[in-house]
Amino acid sequence: AKILEHVMPIVLRIFFVVYPIITNVAFEVFSCYRFEDGRGWLVADVTMQCDSAEHLTAKLLARIAIVVYPLGIWLLNLALLLAARTAIQSGRPTTLSSTLDFLHREYKPEYFWWELVEMLRRFLLVGLYVALLEPFQQGSIMQVALATLTAIIFLTIQVQAMPYRDSFDNQLALACSLSLTVMLLTCILYKLASFTD
Repeated sequence: AKILEHVMPIVLRIFFVVYPIITNVAFEVFSCYRFEDGRGWLVADVTMQCDSAEHLTAKLLARIAIVVYPLGIWLLNLALLLAARTAIQSGRPTTLSSTLDFLHREYKPEYFWWELVEMLRRFLLVGLYVALLEPFQQGSIMQVALATLTAIIFLTIQVQAMPYRDSFDNQLALACSLSLTVMLLTCILYKLASFTD
């Protein structure tokens, strides 16, 4: 129990810190730059031709990595937070709730799960829309529209919840979410301007 108490927080923090990096790298396999003749090359590695045998193998490995790491870490954090929810909400810490402190410390007790919402938002915006919309050209209006819709929904929920303990943190998070939404709306305007120009 003592080893678990000292080692588990470090391991969970490492998993948490590398989560966006691994998610981003795994989804880079789906980003191809396609030319008018239909051929394309991987944006992250221009030596790899898209839809080649090597690329198909890389996509298979990326799908496995996405299921194992981004989704697996999210589900692990969900299970651990649910197991510790009584201690977190009651304010009587246990070994498990103390171990997970970095996941819920900044949030109000009723929103102890908010970090999972943040992880889900990053998962959607960083990669899932790239993988789902792979047949479309990278940076298509569909990708930008889905990302904008996600940002607007998340901003609306965040305004209603105000999940942080500190009001300054709430204001800062709202400013960041609003900036992201405005940036994505601006991207849609640029796309529409390029279509109608």
